[in-house]
Amino acid sequence: MLLYSQYLQERELAHPYFPPEAVGMRDWSDVVEALRRAHKGDVKVAVYPYAGIQHGIAKVDLTGAEG
Repeated sequence: MLLYSQYLQERELAHPYFPPEAVGMRDWSDVVEALRRAHKGDVKVAVYPYAGIQHGIAKVDLTGAEG
């Protein structure tokens, strides 16, 4: 299981909902690369959004934004 969130924290991976082999990633390119390494050829994957951590564009997400 790969968990992707640019805001992922180590303590979140310790949550009992996630299996111990779950891997956390903060960069989408790392997710894609891990999937390519694990699955050669034409494969299908499922992406399950988790609404509890989704949000619209935040000021911290904008390049050059000042606090």
